[in-house]
Amino acid sequence: MFDKLCHKYTKRKVYLGTAILLILINTITMFIIYKTNTSFTIGDQKFRYVSDKRNTVLFKDNQDNEINVIIENGTKSSILDIIATKYQVIYKDKEIKADFSNWFYDGIIIQTNERDYKLTFSQYSDFSTNEYGPFDINLVYNLNTTYSFAKDKSFIWAMIFIIFPFIFLGLAGIMYPEELWRFNHMFTVRGGEPTEWAIFWNKLGGVIIIAIALLVPLMFL
Repeated sequence: MFDKLCHKYTKRKVYLGTAILLILINTITMFIIYKTNTSFTIGDQKFRYVSDKRNTVLFKDNQDNEINVIIENGTKSSILDIIATKYQVIYKDKEIKADFSNWFYDGIIIQTNERDYKLTFSQYSDFSTNEYGPFDINLVYNLNTTYSFAKDKSFIWAMIFIIFPFIFLGLAGIMYPEELWRFNHMFTVRGGEPTEWAIFWNKLGGVIIIAIALLVPLMFL
């Protein structure tokens, strides 16, 4: 297939076109994963992250009702994925205060309209299942984890420093195995030619590298 395309359009154009196509596929995949991980569902209600401005983080539900998270103390924990150590959640008629400032000794304190909760780290972690526990605590848990993903820059760096270079390198191994071999041995071999075995392994390595690049986005699911 590549040989026919190369004969028609030149190998360089096919190389660049294939690289752009794979990058586009990965970008779309990463975008879908980002949208999936910056939203969550509790019962039949879906919520999504919208923005982060100064001391207020904004989420919305299916009906575009706002969830305003007002930060009182912006200090973050190195262990907990949280928006801040102290903040207030305002959603419809609900007011929820979350206090993680002394979670290790005094527990995690969540105050709601109806009652107050004091949770250990283990109890709080159990709310990873959306259908488990009181709505208010479940909401706090999911707001934290969703916001944490939304602000995680490793998602972008993975695309720039792993996926994109891997695509170009993998395609080079498949389409330019001889040239890649010469480049790898430019300081150790003079006037040599790669064997069929070396060409085969360059092509196989290219396939593996592209497969890795296509699978990297799945790490963020």
